[in-house]
Amino acid sequence: MINDITDLRTLAGHYFELGFNVTCINNYRNKFNYTDQNLWKAPSHEWESYSEKRQTINELNSYDWNTAIGLGVVLGFDGLIAIDLDGCIELDFLFWICDILNLDYNYDWIVKSGSNSGFHIILMCSNRPKPEEIDVKCIERGWNGWVNGCSDFGYPAVNAYYPKLYWPSTRSSPYYDKSIMEVYFNEKYRIEWLFEKIEFRWENHLVLPNSLHRSNLRYHFLNNFPTQKPVEVDFQLLEKLKTELCQEKSHLSGTEYYIINKTCGDDINRDKSIYMKFVDRKPSYLVFNIQPSKTINGSRSDNLELSIAKMTWIIGQDNPKYTLKRNGFSVINNNKNSFDLNDDNQIEKLFSGLDSFLKDLNIVDFIICHGYKFQSKIILNSMKMLGISIKPFINKPFLCTFKKSVRESFRLENNMNSFDLKLEIKDLYKRVFGKTNFNLSDCESGCVALHYCYQAISMEWPESYLKPELIE
Repeated sequence: MINDITDLRTLAGHYFELGFNVTCINNYRNKFNYTDQNLWKAPSHEWESYSEKRQTINELNSYDWNTAIGLGVVLGFDGLIAIDLDGCIELDFLFWICDILNLDYNYDWIVKSGSNSGFHIILMCSNRPKPEEIDVKCIERGWNGWVNGCSDFGYPAVNAYYPKLYWPSTRSSPYYDKSIMEVYFNEKYRIEWLFEKIEFRWENHLVLPNSLHRSNLRYHFLNNFPTQKPVEVDFQLLEKLKTELCQEKSHLSGTEYYIINKTCGDDINRDKSIYMKFVDRKPSYLVFNIQPSKTINGSRSDNLELSIAKMTWIIGQDNPKYTLKRNGFSVINNNKNSFDLNDDNQIEKLFSGLDSFLKDLNIVDFIICHGYKFQSKIILNSMKMLGISIKPFINKPFLCTFKKSVRESFRLENNMNSFDLKLEIKDLYKRVFGKTNFNLSDCESGCVALHYCYQAISMEWPESYLKPELIE
């Protein structure tokens, strides 16, 4: 199938023929990407000018396709835009967006992220207002997205928003917006449990299939491989989508996320006071999930011989409940199935990944995972192999959703025999939301699902059940 093509040079030529200005992504630093935090998404050549002019075929062919790990498109040229939906694992929610925008569910230009926990919808929008049609002074003065009735929607290059929040004064208050949810979901859902952040990308750069993600999975089209240009969508429909879903104030629509991931950089990992300046002074937590791998000559039945193949974690905030940061790393390539202690490249990836994890661990008050006993042994084994101190991890209070789930089931049903003691994250998700999710197939989507489960049960379960513990 065409969707399985991994020859990036061939794909680049196809996208170019459709009128795209195509970029090349290489996993090495140069003068064009040295400031980018994520090399998996950063072009390794000049590309900004292509938002206003057509790329030539000679320019496209001049890129280093022999070592390319991905490719992308420059948005803004000829009205090309994209909607970037982060932290979305529910296809029904994606279909609701399609309905708002009058798109078929099998629309070709829907891309599933390599994280398996997000989607891109690529579109054309020719009636986006021009800068001279908007009160620029109003935009410059606005701190919350609206000043004197003027919205900055459509500018600058990217508008990012958190989902609408509902602030129930009691636990009997409504948990969801019926106008959005009733056809697709049930009363257990709230909007903020359907996506983390949405970006309307009017310009800038977007990764295309079949690029490699840091998880070692590839971006791919959800439906058929596109052979025609994206469809035209009216700007007013995009405004309607924003109004239905998004929190308007900018400090609740990406400000914290931007500050944490861009402005502060690593400083936030070293100084918690920086973090506390920009968010409510409520306990923050880290949700993590691990995909294990046996070490060379190891046995999968012995936890102490397991290492980390992939790891994903999310930093979350209580009251309001937002995802502030998502991070992770992959140690083992898809063509390998074990961690080799003699592989210097794997050792370096594991050490670097755990270093990032421990920095983020330092700024949170407690950690959350599903099956703490099993996953903590894998982390501790990996840290010991590399000679990393285990104190920062074992001294951090934890909440095990598996353990709490079993206790809650016993409290509600008073019958442990009726409960599956092999409860996986997908089972917990079904139990919490009353809906099966077939999209939870990997480490990162599982972590996102676990985070939504925690947010939901924290609204329902007794506080005594959600009190973090210390390792025994």
